[in-house]
Amino acid sequence: MKISAIILAAGSSSRLGRAKQLLKYKNKSFIQQLIDKLEKAGISKPITVLGARFEKISQHIKDTQINTRIVENPKWKEGMSSSLIAGINSLEKEVDGVLICLSDQPLIPLSHYQQLLDSFKENQKLITSLYQKSVGVPAVIPQIYFQEILQLEGKAGAKYILKKYQKESILIPCEEAGWDVDTDEDYRRIVDAN
Repeated sequence: MKISAIILAAGSSSRLGRAKQLLKYKNKSFIQQLIDKLEKAGISKPITVLGARFEKISQHIKDTQINTRIVENPKWKEGMSSSLIAGINSLEKEVDGVLICLSDQPLIPLSHYQQLLDSFKENQKLITSLYQKSVGVPAVIPQIYFQEILQLEGKAGAKYILKKYQKESILIPCEEAGWDVDTDEDYRRIVDAN
């Protein structure tokens, strides 16, 4: 069974005012932290979809020798769906499922990524994180949903698919997934929590 991963990291971090993908957490950038966890969970060379601040973030990835394949999304301003589509379109054809991740959830433990992947290997169903009484990413989406993802538009991201098929999916609780970074205050809270 072949599972890939797509890291959605194309947003402009407008509320933060700088690239959140490059914020430091435990001496590594958010993007580096996430890719390290994915590698330990068994995903080698995930796809990282970049858009805003493309040059700066891709240079950081090269400088730190992060093991990822960069995909540029020139349509990133159109919303999350465009990045998801760019990622899906760049997958190898024989992929059975894809783990969708965000670069701004640094508190998610390695064990959660492993649980998601193990559950998918066992069940071949939609495997979704559950936090703050809702479903969200990270999530493993089986290949049968890819065509529907390719039809998404605007701000509708993976969450649209996860909610639509929630009854058919396996939910794995992860409260840490609710700690994402949109502002300096969010970032300080995450740093102070550890």
